[in-house]
Amino acid sequence: MRIGTWNLDRCPSSTSEKGQEVAARLDELKADLWLLTEVHRDWDPRGGTFAVSRPRSFDPDAPKRWAGVETSLPLTTLPSQSEHPGEEGLVLARVQVDGRDVLVACSVLPWRGAEQYWYGLPDGQIAQFHSVLEHHVERIRTERREDEPLVWGGDFNQALRRPVYGGTVEGMTALQSAFESLGLVALTVDAEHRNGHMRSIDHLAVSEHFTVASAETHRLTWSDGRNLSDHAAYTVDVELTGPDTGPGPTAVATRDERSRWTSWAGVRGVLRKGEQPPADDDLDDFDEQSVVARAGQELVERLLRTGIDGFGPFKPAAESAREALEGRTPEQAVSALIRNHCALAGAQGFVTNVGGLVTLPVTLPANVGASYLVQAHLAASIAAVHGHDLGGEQMRSAVLLCLLGNAGTEVLKRAGVTVGTKMSTALIKRIPVTVIREINKRAGFALVAKFGTKRAALTLAKGVPVVGGVIGGGFDVVATRAVGAYADRTFRPVVADDVPVS
Repeated sequence: MRIGTWNLDRCPSSTSEKGQEVAARLDELKADLWLLTEVHRDWDPRGGTFAVSRPRSFDPDAPKRWAGVETSLPLTTLPSQSEHPGEEGLVLARVQVDGRDVLVACSVLPWRGAEQYWYGLPDGQIAQFHSVLEHHVERIRTERREDEPLVWGGDFNQALRRPVYGGTVEGMTALQSAFESLGLVALTVDAEHRNGHMRSIDHLAVSEHFTVASAETHRLTWSDGRNLSDHAAYTVDVELTGPDTGPGPTAVATRDERSRWTSWAGVRGVLRKGEQPPADDDLDDFDEQSVVARAGQELVERLLRTGIDGFGPFKPAAESAREALEGRTPEQAVSALIRNHCALAGAQGFVTNVGGLVTLPVTLPANVGASYLVQAHLAASIAAVHGHDLGGEQMRSAVLLCLLGNAGTEVLKRAGVTVGTKMSTALIKRIPVTVIREINKRAGFALVAKFGTKRAALTLAKGVPVVGGVIGGGFDVVATRAVGAYADRTFRPVVADDVPVS
């Protein structure tokens, strides 16, 4: 089954010259399900079925609508009586795939200046974005049946990864959280915008009921080479799996007509069937284009963002540090942080509580992913207790290296840093940002390798379920305590050494 999304730009009618060109391109791409935006009210689905969002408040008699669904599959539209202004940017429908119902949502979210064309929105771009996004999530939740597969796509007017040129950082965080709260994986995180200079603001996201084979970015043109739209079209080939028979969304090898790029979007399927993580002693073979290295890069980004900025039961690390220091010395605060994090790492039900709040891109059993997050948050909190600013890339990298313990010094060496027998913040702070980014790549690679050899629980193939509790709570407590102790030694104020950086 192929799904796609495309902003048609100025809602061409099916009978117009542009509309006929658009229809021809859609037919060439052979998607079974199209989530179309800026679409004509009377769009001809050419033998299929079409559902469209309600009239725009700006011009209710005009044929232009924000969102539509075109499909060759059996379709039932799910209208709403809600008066929320966000309703005009949403169409919900249910399609049948191999005899199973799949909920489909197509959205348009507000952009800067949207209030000129979209009446009833609150003041301010961020407030507008949140208002409509929250309404769409609530509508999806209301319509979705228990364990029903879900596809959500459209023009969200928001990039999902820094640097954010399309949208806002607040919008990026809110949209990531919305997808995660619904158990969805965005498959277009790394996709390029039509202009080739920024990340896509159009997205496709699917639930764990799907496995994903490949995805493509299409810069579609008229026959004479002119752009048909100011947006690229995006398609993804997916397979709907039976209940509890698949590992969820898999790695997505995504390409466009200019270059091949890869988006490691799956919650549980970064490593493809038959691909093994490297052994610890294979770290010399680091290749940043490899499957494991790309998985590691995505893991690093999630760990740093979520572990330092807070998640689920955890406040931002800096705030946790302030609370731990209330009435305590730094040494006492560190002990309290280690004690509390170890208790949580070993607690029954912790994974259940955290599940759904964060998603990791690597194929980790749930408790292992939660353990990594707990350890990253602990290390960052300890750094803050000792007075370090977590805003800089150097300190965030130091937090990451604490998860590797003594192996972190080997990562530094292989990134070209001259280091003695231990890591120190004085050393880390002198490392150039370009080298720090190389360190982070290698650290992510090492974390995946460490997990693959010492924990031996990667779920590699479709049909192998993720088994909770592969690593016992006792092991997680020991590992978390070790990370805390290492972080305390690393971040405790010391006289700066003179170790050179190369």
